[in-house]
This record gives sequence, structure tokens and C-alpha cells, in this order.
Amino acid sequence: MRDIINTYIKTEDSAVLKKFKYQKNNQWDDTYWDRSELIFELYNDFDSTHKALIKWLINEEMKGIEIELPTETLQVCAYMIYKIMDMSDIYDLFNIKFGAGTDLQCAIDTELIFGLDKERTKKYLKENPSEESNEILDCIKHYESFKTAVYRSREEYITYFETRRINMLKTDFEDVKDYLKK
Repeated sequence: MRDIINTYIKTEDSAVLKKFKYQKNNQWDDTYWDRSELIFELYNDFDSTHKALIKWLINEEMKGIEIELPTETLQVCAYMIYKIMDMSDIYDLFNIKFGAGTDLQCAIDTELIFGLDKERTKKYLKENPSEESNEILDCIKHYESFKTAVYRSREEYITYFETRRINMLKTDFEDVKDYLKK
């Protein structure tokens, strides 16, 4: 898997990723298990040079929402974008959380919508007005209205994800895999 990742990074040739492209077959994606293996391998060692690959994987994962693919792999991809993000990636994170149905709205952690820093994100969105910027600003305002809610800072969230959340996602993923492969 790492050879495929490295080849894609060097060449940016999407033909290298052909066996991971979403392939709907009845009510399943024939490439999901291979793609999930690629996602978890990438998670083990990724940086900003992998952003295009991560976004490609997110696109393929989002296609599978219609057939209710497990969300764990998309949650890992969202985290990877979050960790290496620049401010403009806030739109992708918002789309992952709210662009594909209730499962992801619940599964993708709220902190991702705050981006690099909640106040900086709000400033960026106000300086880059659009319908989507306004939607994200409204969303942040909504979350801020919960006075007793406690949200992690970016640093706290990264630590939480890398020390706890990833382990929960991997365990959940293996349970789902065992169940679906029976």
C-alpha cells in the first residue's frame, strides 16, 4: 500500500488509484475494503504532501454514503485533512460533516468545523463572503449557543484523536468488517 501512496505522490497519476475508485455493485462498493486499507495505511504516516490523495479518498468515500458504507474511514480522512489543513479546507470539512446525511453529521466531531482556530475561522469566513461561508458561520454560531458545551482546542483535539479516537474508530471498523464479511 505504501508503494501505491508514494507512486501517487510522485506522479499524481490517478490511474494508480484505479483499484480504490468507488465501484457500486448492487448495495455495496466493491473497492471499499481495499480503499479502507489504503486509508489506514496513509493515516500511519501522512503530511501536507498527501492532501490531494486524502481529498481524492474523501470524494470516493462520500460516493458510498448513498449505500451506507461504514463511516469510520471517512472520519479518518476528515481528521487527516483537519490536521494538515489550511484555512480554505474548512469548506471541505463542513461538506464532509453536513453534505452527506445524518450519519456523518453525528459521526464527524464538531471541533473540525472550528478549523485551525474558531475565531480565526470566523474572521476568514467573514473576509471571504459566500453562501457557504455564511452557512459555516451560522453553524459555528449555533454551536456557540450551547453555553454548557465544552469543545477541545485544536491541540487538545489532535491529542484526543491520536491517543483515543483513532483506537475507537479502528475497533469499530474491525467489528463492522467482521459483521459485513460474514
